[in-house]
Amino acid sequence: MAVNQTIDFKDPLWILKWLDTALNKEKEKYSKCPVTPDCVPGHHEAEGWGYVVAGYFLVEQSFKALIFVRGNKEVPKIHSLSELFDLLDHSDKDTLREYYDDFKATIGGKIGVFPFVSLDDFLLNLDGNKDAPGKSFGPLDWRYYLMEESHSIRMPIVSVDYLHEVVYGSCRILEFAINRRFKPDCYTRSWRMRWQRKRKYQEWLTVRMNTEGWESLGDRLEILWGPDYLDRYDLYIFKDQGGKQYFSKIPENSTLPIIDKRAELAGSAAAPEGPRAEHGRTGDQ
Repeated sequence: MAVNQTIDFKDPLWILKWLDTALNKEKEKYSKCPVTPDCVPGHHEAEGWGYVVAGYFLVEQSFKALIFVRGNKEVPKIHSLSELFDLLDHSDKDTLREYYDDFKATIGGKIGVFPFVSLDDFLLNLDGNKDAPGKSFGPLDWRYYLMEESHSIRMPIVSVDYLHEVVYGSCRILEFAINRRFKPDCYTRSWRMRWQRKRKYQEWLTVRMNTEGWESLGDRLEILWGPDYLDRYDLYIFKDQGGKQYFSKIPENSTLPIIDKRAELAGSAAAPEGPRAEHGRTGDQ
């Protein structure tokens, strides 16, 4: 590393492994034992207390791991998430903002109307009040919520789902920084949903390829799904007896005939479902 650290850190590969392991276990616990609403003030927060405290620690350590692995700054002994975020490389900050924005745009329901428009605003909220640079009351307000009154004017508003998504994005950036494989911008929630649809398409396509007249269909561009919030579609381009799938906008300069297969797919047994596995390692490039 280019900077002499005052903290002894684990090997980056082990840091990535343990962050991923801890995150996966937290997500498993959260999915199997979700927080349920209650009419008693504070009960909801008490139910989610463990998930939130662990989520704070996971975000803090994932940001510090990125600072350490990049090697151009010393990792500070602070807990302010917004200040740690400011220390990340510009490209890493932009990637994490993309993860946050994409998650907010695709998750739907009450989670999708989370009040913080940007990741920057969310992190500032998580910090709560500060009494000095790097010293935030937000993590302490949540850590001691069960017995102490808040030190911040307002308790930080937290979504465990968003905490987990920020950590997941940080881990994907770490993985690419360490191994130079699996570009992190191909692992946002939109892409993970895309992988689930793609598995369904393969089954549907196999049946079609074994039907009479398949070879006479000719070159074409088929629309399988879409558009999403960025005007991207699932596309299949068949050309010169070969085919390739894309997740993108419809090419403006395409000379191929465009065939809309969305209605046909929607009525078939291969109709795409929501994402189940979110940690795959294959996808369109």
